[in-house]
Amino acid sequence: MPEKLDVELVVMVGVSGSGKSTYAKKHYHTHVIRSLDNISKKDRIIWLNSIEQNLKKGESVVADDENVSKTRRKKLIDLARKYNVQVIAAAILAHMDIA
Repeated sequence: MPEKLDVELVVMVGVSGSGKSTYAKKHYHTHVIRSLDNISKKDRIIWLNSIEQNLKKGESVVADDENVSKTRRKKLIDLARKYNVQVIAAAILAHMDIA
């Protein structure tokens, strides 16, 4: 399957309150933003499924969650590989006094 270089999965990475959602809205306005802010953590499967559906339709997506663990990022990277789309990690660094 050829790579879809015009489709991206942007994986936001950073602690809670670091500005990930704000950054995503400002810099990825052409992407579908899927945030766990609006979904309970136990509904993570639904969140991942919605991201997969967007990628399947050829839509660029921002996975807006902390994604600080390698295990969580791997699930998203595996989805990007499944659909041969670019994966970008956008790490938001913040001083702990701010976040």
